[in-house]
Amino acid sequence: MGKRRESMRDRLQLDSGRLLHVWCSTAEAVEAFAMEELLLGLRKLGLSARKHRACRARRHEIAMGLSSKVASLASPGAPIGAQGYRVDAAPGDIVIRGGDGAGLLYGVYGLLEALGVRYVAPGGDGIAVVTGGGGPGGSLPLTGQWQFEYRCMMFTGGFSGATTEECLTFLARSRVNKILMMNLGLDTPAFRRACDRRGIACEVGGHYFNELLPRRQFERHPEYFRSVPGGLAAPRTPDHNGCSSGAGTRKIIAANARLFARRHARAVGFHWWPDDIQGGGWCNCPTCKHLDPADQSLQTANAAARALRTAGQHISVAFLAYHDTAVSPATVEPDPNVFLLYAPRDRCYAHGLGDPQCPRNVQRNEQFRRQLDIFGRHPFTGPFDYYIDGILFRNFVPPMLQVMAEDFRHYRRLGLRELTSHFGSTRELAAVELINVIAFGRLAYDARLEPQDVLRGYADSFGSEAQAVMNLFKRWETVLRPALAVCCYDVSDKGDYLWPTGATGPAARAYAQALARAARAAAALPAAARKLERSAADPAARKRLAEFAELLELVAAEMQTWMHQVRGQNLRMACLNRPNRRRLREASSVLRRGARNALSCGRRFAPPARSDRKEYLATQNFVANELLYLAQWCDRKADSLEPLPVAT
Repeated sequence: MGKRRESMRDRLQLDSGRLLHVWCSTAEAVEAFAMEELLLGLRKLGLSARKHRACRARRHEIAMGLSSKVASLASPGAPIGAQGYRVDAAPGDIVIRGGDGAGLLYGVYGLLEALGVRYVAPGGDGIAVVTGGGGPGGSLPLTGQWQFEYRCMMFTGGFSGATTEECLTFLARSRVNKILMMNLGLDTPAFRRACDRRGIACEVGGHYFNELLPRRQFERHPEYFRSVPGGLAAPRTPDHNGCSSGAGTRKIIAANARLFARRHARAVGFHWWPDDIQGGGWCNCPTCKHLDPADQSLQTANAAARALRTAGQHISVAFLAYHDTAVSPATVEPDPNVFLLYAPRDRCYAHGLGDPQCPRNVQRNEQFRRQLDIFGRHPFTGPFDYYIDGILFRNFVPPMLQVMAEDFRHYRRLGLRELTSHFGSTRELAAVELINVIAFGRLAYDARLEPQDVLRGYADSFGSEAQAVMNLFKRWETVLRPALAVCCYDVSDKGDYLWPTGATGPAARAYAQALARAARAAAALPAAARKLERSAADPAARKRLAEFAELLELVAAEMQTWMHQVRGQNLRMACLNRPNRRRLREASSVLRRGARNALSCGRRFAPPARSDRKEYLATQNFVANELLYLAQWCDRKADSLEPLPVAT
C-alpha cells in the first residue's frame, strides 16, 4: 500500500493551542501582502501566530517564500513556474513556495482553503470558516499552476458595500490577476500600490475613443470627424467615430495616445474603443466608404499602437470586435502591438461558445476564429464575456458555472492565454451573485477544478445548510438555462439588455413555452430559500439566506416581465405580414402586463433607502416604456383594420 498523505490539520496540530511561528524569506510588496493574508486566515481559524523576518528553529512553524529562497527547507521537487505554488511538509512543519509573488499568494490561499477558510464576498464579513475541517485537497503536498495566464475583470469601482481595497482583495482571493480599469479617476498612485500588493496588473480604458479624438476639435478641424452619407459634399459630424483615413486624424490620434500613455504610465494595455452603437457610426468619406467598420476601427488602433512604439512605449492596444466590428477586417492588417478582444454579447449563454449543437454559438465561434486567424495569438488576445453582467441578464446575474467551464475548455483548445469578463449592474449585486466572480477566477486559474468543486466550497460557508444551499444553486442554474437558450431565437441588446426581437414559427413558440416554464419554476425558488433561512442554526447563515431569498424574489418578478415581453413580441411579429385584429389586441394586452410588471419591480425592489434606487428605477422605466410603445403600436394597427363583417 502507498504511503498515507499527511493531513495539514494533523501536521499543524490545530487543536493543540500552541503558537504558530510564520516567517517569510522576502519583504517585497506581494509577499508582504501574502504574509498579511496568511496571518488573517490563521486568526479566522482561531490560531495564534507570530511573524518573523528570519527562520527560527521552532515547532509549529510555517515558512513561506519564493522557490529559490526556501528550497533548502523542503524537497524542491519540480521547478515552480510563475503564479505557481507548492505547499510541503518539512522539519519546520509547513513550507509554502511560490514561483513568484503571485504564486506565493495563491499558495497561501490554497493552504488556508484546505484548512477550511472560504472567501465568499469582499470585506471582513466575506470570510467564512468551515467547522470541522477543510474540503478536498486538504492534504500535502498542495500544488497550483495557471490554466490561463491572465484572468481579467472589468473594474469600474468595485462591489457594493465594500471599499476599493476590499474589492481588489476579493479579486485576488478569486485568483483574478488583471483588471480593465474603465473608471479613469481610479488610476491614482494609491490604487496602483493596492494592485501591486495583490499581484494585479492594470489595463486602462473602455469606450474612450474621444480621448484620442476630442470632440472639441470639431470647430477647428471638421475633417478629422466622420462624413455622413451624401456624396462629395456630405457634411461632417462629431457625433460618433472619426475619419480614420485622414492624415490629420491619425496625427492627432498619435499625439493623444502618447499623452494618455504618460498619464497612465504603468498600464500594460490601453483600450480606446469606438462608440457603443450598432450601425451608422462610421465615416463615409471617399476614402473610408470602401472600408468596413472593422477596418476603420483597426486603423485607429494601429495609429495609436505605432505612436506608442515609436515613443519607446511598447504597450499593447486593444481592438474591440463588437457589434459592427465583430466581422473581421477585410483589408487592414493589425499592428504587432494590437490585440483582439472579442465581445460576443448576443451569444447564447445556455451553451458553451464551442458547442456544435448551438446554432447561434456556432456562428459566433466561427466569427471569433476568423478574427483569430487575422490577429494571431497575442498574449492578451481573448474573449470579453459577460458572465457577471446584471444589465444583459435583466437586472440579475444567473449562476453560470457550467457554461464557464465549457467555455474555458474551448478557449484552451484555441490556445488562448487570457480571459476577460465584464462586470456591470443597474443595482447593487447580492453577495450570492458574486459566485460567478469566484468561479471565473478559480476555474480560469486551476484546470483541475470542476464547477461543483467551486460551488461546494462556496456552499460550505452556509454551515449545516451547505448541501441544501448547493442544491438550491443547482436548481437556480437549471431553471434559468432555458431562458438563456436563444440558440434559434433572435435577440439584440437594446439598452444593453438581452432583448427579444420577436419571431414566428416553431422555434419562437418553443422558446416562449420554455420561458414560461422557467418563469413558473423561478417562482418556486424564493420559498425554498425562505425555508432554509428558517431552519439555519447560524445567525450569519440566516442573514445570507434571507438576502438569497430576496434576490430570488427579484429573479422571479423579472422573469415575469421577460416572459410577457417575448410572448407579446411574438404575437406582434405574427401580425406584421398578416394583420389580425384579435392577435393584435392580445399582443397589446400581454405587452401591457409586462410593462406593469416592470414598474412593479421598480417600486418593490428599489425602496427609498437603497443607494442604487435611481439607476434601477431608470432601467425598469426604460423597459416599461418600450413595452408600452409596442402595445400602442399594436392598438393603432388594430384600430386601422376594417371591422369584421357581421353575420346576418
